Amino acid sequence: LRSLAEIVEISGAAVCTSGDYERTAADGGSHILDAASETGAGALASATVIAPTAMVADAFATAAFVLSPLSPGAPDVHAEGEALARTLAEAVVRSGCPRVVALSSQGAHLARGTGVIGTLHALEAALRRTGARTTFLRSTFFMQSWLPFAQAAMASGTWHAMHVPLDAPLDAVSARDVGACAARLMREPDPPAIVNIGGAGAWSERDVAGIVARLAGRPIEVVAVPPERRADVLCAAGLGRSHAQALAEMHAAIEAGAVPFE
Repeated sequence: LRSLAEIVEISGAAVCTSGDYERTAADGGSHILDAASETGAGALASATVIAPTAMVADAFATAAFVLSPLSPGAPDVHAEGEALARTLAEAVVRSGCPRVVALSSQGAHLARGTGVIGTLHALEAALRRTGARTTFLRSTFFMQSWLPFAQAAMASGTWHAMHVPLDAPLDAVSARDVGACAARLMREPDPPAIVNIGGAGAWSERDVAGIVARLAGRPIEVVAVPPERRADVLCAAGLGRSHAQALAEMHAAIEAGAVPFE
């Protein structure tokens, strides 16, 4: 099933998309290679970039497709995060890139105890060693992280909540707002080293499930997943054990108030 994700109207610029949904390599994988792993970069379906020229948009769309999130099935998500951090830092040094805006997270200043956020701690450390003028854009929880739960809930009628208590509000921000903030920082002549970004409000998992229920036109039951079962539930949804465990640890740290802004 295919549908339009976004309609973009531009003038005096170019739009380019890189993806693997139309063209594949001989082995059936992505035809775009990830230099870090020397294998096909297929964690995303596509990446679209708007730029002043088609040449620039095409180059950045390919780069953005490769620099996708950690592999869902990574055998060791922290080792993969450290390898990606080293690759990015090496690219910054070799290219002589004078300016970097890096997407990070609240709690990334902590070396341990934050689950998957620890991979961003490794990224920040690697980029600091490059000497490039770097701004770390640290965000709260992404609203878009609820989308897989919403899709499953609309199909099954059950929302499996990872954040408890069910009525506890969670500060959440839209990925689109984070992207707009990153773009502004790239244009600023002297941005700060760290920028924290949160959402316009906070919502509990019960709040979000209620919104989805109204949109879907069907009742949705909200069920709290016990902490000891979270990794198993995420594995059943398609994640590898390492990634699932790291996400479960992140949720536990958020609940404990152990993922603050610096």
